[in-house]
Amino acid sequence: MKLKWKIYFLCLLIYIVSIIVTAVVVTSSSYNSMIKKEIQRNLNAQASIKKSSLLYLLTNMKDSNSSARLEDYSQALVDMFTTKNVYLQIYSPQGELIADGFYLGQGKSKVDIVETSSRDYILKTIDKKHYLFINERLEYGGDYVILTTVNDVSQIQEQKSNMYLSFLRASLIGLVIMSLLVIMLGQFITNPLERLITTSKKISQGNYSHRVPVQSHDEIGMLSLQFNTMAEEIENKIKELEREAQNKQEFIDNLTHELRTPLTSIIGYSELLLAIKYDEKKFTTGLDFINSEGKRILNMVNGLMDLILSRMESLNISPASVKEIISSACERVALKANEKLIEIKIEGDDFPIPVDETLFTMAIINLLDNAIKASPAESTIKVYYSQSNNMANITINDQGCGIPQEHLHKITEPFYRVDKSRSRQQGGAGLGLALVKTILDAHHASIAFYSEPGKGTSVTISINLEDVK
Repeated sequence: MKLKWKIYFLCLLIYIVSIIVTAVVVTSSSYNSMIKKEIQRNLNAQASIKKSSLLYLLTNMKDSNSSARLEDYSQALVDMFTTKNVYLQIYSPQGELIADGFYLGQGKSKVDIVETSSRDYILKTIDKKHYLFINERLEYGGDYVILTTVNDVSQIQEQKSNMYLSFLRASLIGLVIMSLLVIMLGQFITNPLERLITTSKKISQGNYSHRVPVQSHDEIGMLSLQFNTMAEEIENKIKELEREAQNKQEFIDNLTHELRTPLTSIIGYSELLLAIKYDEKKFTTGLDFINSEGKRILNMVNGLMDLILSRMESLNISPASVKEIISSACERVALKANEKLIEIKIEGDDFPIPVDETLFTMAIINLLDNAIKASPAESTIKVYYSQSNNMANITINDQGCGIPQEHLHKITEPFYRVDKSRSRQQGGAGLGLALVKTILDAHHASIAFYSEPGKGTSVTISINLEDVK
């Protein structure tokens, strides 16, 4: 059963129970109030009849002989005081009906109508009409009879029935109005939920960009807003997973290509050397090529191992001198720089930075190695470092060939090379910057590349100094 129908039937049940309880309570209260007033009025009327009866007996029995009894005047009293809606009955002390003005009650014994001989009252239903019986002793001259007044109170019962009928009519009209309002309310409440259901189905079918329109600021509106936030996070995660899957596939494709090319050359030259007669010049050329390709494969494997280890190794963060790290990295690449007569200049005042010294030095070495490869002979590479606003910045500038803008956002991907032929000639496998990016990510540091073809490249590393103790 849908939620809107649950709401409808719940409201319907509450409405019906409320109407029934209200009708019973209000009608019963009104009926009891009216019957109490009627009883009090009839009690007062009977008291008046009793006084009048005593006055009548005082006047008539004084003139009669001494043998006259109250029972002899009973019928006269009944005829005198019986009216259209008030009837009079008189019973003997033994409970026998002596005189009766309530003809519908003839033949009834006192037990059926009067419960006691003291003053009391009782309600009875006779022939679908309702009567109030009030009995009281009428004493005179040492004798007594039981005086009973019978009052027709059917109109009060009719009023009670009419009240129930009025409640029924009003409740039916209210039920129709309430049903329309509850259906509209149910639609108003469930429409946003149905939109949520529709959106969730579309997202489950792969439409991750679909969102729920937020049209209110209540709990359902907040739910829709949170649902959209969740959907956006899911979409971002899906895109991230797709990118990672694509990157993994590209990585596998690049790795396969990088291995296939030198292995094909090695196998080709080795087969050639096996097939031909010994020729020193040809053998020397072939072996040199095989050695070169073997070293390229070794460099690639070493790069992959460094990349894997940098991701798996836990960091040992501690304050380290930025000057010592830069100087150590420059010494490690000095031989390669000297081969091309490249000068490396270092500028800046020393300060501590929170890093894993071994891994961070490896990152600087890779950046300097790339700068040396890209720089022409007899050029200058500048390395300078500074700190401001609780941030440390290390910048490496070269005077190399530069990198086109469309390649800058991809150069940290494994095996990505701007100039593949030049990189292979220099023994590069396209893993150096990927290793640098992995190390810096582990340090929560950032790296930015600024380059223009023909004017060189500038690389800036930024590190937060708040962790320095």
